[in-house]
Amino acid sequence: SAIAEELNFHAVNGTWTFTDLPTYRKPITCKWIFKLKLNSHGNVDRYKTRLVAQGFNQLNLHVHQMDVKTAFHNGILHEEIYMRVSEDLSLSCPGMSPLEWFKIINQFLFILDFTNSAADGNVYYLQQGVDFAVLTLYVDDTLIAANNLPLLHTIKSQLHVQFLLSDIGKVHHLLSLQVTCDLDHGWLCITQALYIQQKLAKFRFLDLNLVLTPMASGTHLSTIDCPITPIEKELCAVFLYANAVNSLNWANLCTCSNISFSISVLTQYMHIPENAHICACKHTFCYLRSTIGL
Repeated sequence: SAIAEELNFHAVNGTWTFTDLPTYRKPITCKWIFKLKLNSHGNVDRYKTRLVAQGFNQLNLHVHQMDVKTAFHNGILHEEIYMRVSEDLSLSCPGMSPLEWFKIINQFLFILDFTNSAADGNVYYLQQGVDFAVLTLYVDDTLIAANNLPLLHTIKSQLHVQFLLSDIGKVHHLLSLQVTCDLDHGWLCITQALYIQQKLAKFRFLDLNLVLTPMASGTHLSTIDCPITPIEKELCAVFLYANAVNSLNWANLCTCSNISFSISVLTQYMHIPENAHICACKHTFCYLRSTIGL
């Protein structure tokens, strides 16, 4: 009777209509939720049920990657520029500024009815009824995500008409991020395992011991530890501290937010690190090495 009551409620309110599934659309699933309503004495008063749509699997997005060839050559300079002629001018030609390229692509996306995100100027979105697309720009790297594959192909065709593009297809690697998609099961995995391995090799940390925390317990760093004498400064300068910390910070911004506290501490000593700071930096790398693949 509880199920019948729930179905009758939806029938009266016109919650749904039965139809054939359109091409390129994936249906979400539903589930019955059953509960017991108890009275003030703790006895069963009535049975209650709800039919819920499992909305967590509704955003099954197609994500493709494109690369704009010679992006800066698409801009138009409005200033008069004089450049000294180089010997190899026949082999290379300067492009336009990033700002001019952004003006061109921004104007064209508006023509395609894209709206620029108020939260991030490099993100655009397009809404066409129940279909939508999100486009992101990073200089000449472009990602397009859409819930409708024909819409995604239409956008790519429109961009091809205006710009010289390389269609990379399904996204797999972008800005040190490795991306794996499984549309059949509705999941997308982003990792920086390869990036972290490369940085560990660059700073010769591949053989360091594994650790369980981003920063060792009881670590207290201060400017008192900074090198003072020329010899101390020379010894610490051998290790590229700023470069290493910046590499850690990129991982922190993309996929490893659990090292954010370590980054906030390490970046305070970028100007003149001492051995204690370098050891703390190495410890954070050890932690990333310990968590690769998790």
